[in-house]
Amino acid sequence: MGEPVEYWLVKIPTFVTKQFEGATPGEVLARLEVEAPASSAPPRMKLRVERRPQDASIPLEYNVNRRNNATPMMAFSETASGEARTYRMHGPITVTADVQPPMGQQYWHLVGQ
Repeated sequence: MGEPVEYWLVKIPTFVTKQFEGATPGEVLARLEVEAPASSAPPRMKLRVERRPQDASIPLEYNVNRRNNATPMMAFSETASGEARTYRMHGPITVTADVQPPMGQQYWHLVGQ
């Protein structure tokens, strides 16, 4: 077997995910950056959008807030071949987090679309 894999479940605002429609499989859309803390504080995390959004008003950087995993969850994938569908279980979700957009007038404009 290969290296151990951690699966993350990250909630991303709808106005951001709409910008990723039409992406090709395997395309890097964004990167999660984790800054190691200088003390015992939790690490700071940011999501940086790599793929240029269709809407130029979409921010390219977001804070990511890690949550405690209270509910056990598993990561699955679905593959379709003609009429047949295959579901594969990959492993447990080890981290859950929420992407927080920068608040302000620009944010309220985006969610009001």
